[in-house]
Amino acid sequence: MFAEALWLPVVRVQAASKAQDGDQRDAEHEPGEAFLFENGCAVFWGIEEDDARRFLDNLVRKNGVEIGRYAEEEIEEVEFVADASEKTRLQGDLIILGESLPLSNPEELLPSSLPTPSLPETTLPARYAYSEALARSTALSAIETGVEEFLSGASRLPESLSATGKPGLGRTEIIKRMGLLLKFRQRIFLNPQNFTDMPEVYWSEAVLESECL
Repeated sequence: MFAEALWLPVVRVQAASKAQDGDQRDAEHEPGEAFLFENGCAVFWGIEEDDARRFLDNLVRKNGVEIGRYAEEEIEEVEFVADASEKTRLQGDLIILGESLPLSNPEELLPSSLPTPSLPETTLPARYAYSEALARSTALSAIETGVEEFLSGASRLPESLSATGKPGLGRTEIIKRMGLLLKFRQRIFLNPQNFTDMPEVYWSEAVLESECL
């Protein structure tokens, strides 16, 4: 674990490639890194989208770890570069991983026994902060998509009520829609990583909050 995420410091993905003789061979890509969050989002660093999907399918979904999957899958891509001579910052749509962030209590945030990550250890806190922000943004987009579809499906309800005094839906369908509304509310307010509470790690490390926001 790293702060509030499951941190995988080295993620290796085998990709099938076709050799000159026509046979399928497994080619190992350069290792990357991943942060898995309780809100159902996974943030990968240095891994192509197809490889990330393959990793999730093999390790997470096939093993029954995923619970309450979002109806619509949301994907956000942000490019990053590592340059130790630069200041760590977000510049437009580009994340620049440069100087290490000045942490107040690094011994409390960083694991006591830190494995060798696939990316520079000095920018690990910054990568976590950006991952936290991306995870929240992606989760919110998925919820927004679900709400839009819900509202579209219920668009005729006000007209039916005003014209006939009846909803035009059966009791079971109405209860299902109420349940869907409760699910939206739960994901927004009651999840461990909701959209109203600041992550606990930012109370002790304000510099990470500035990167997240």
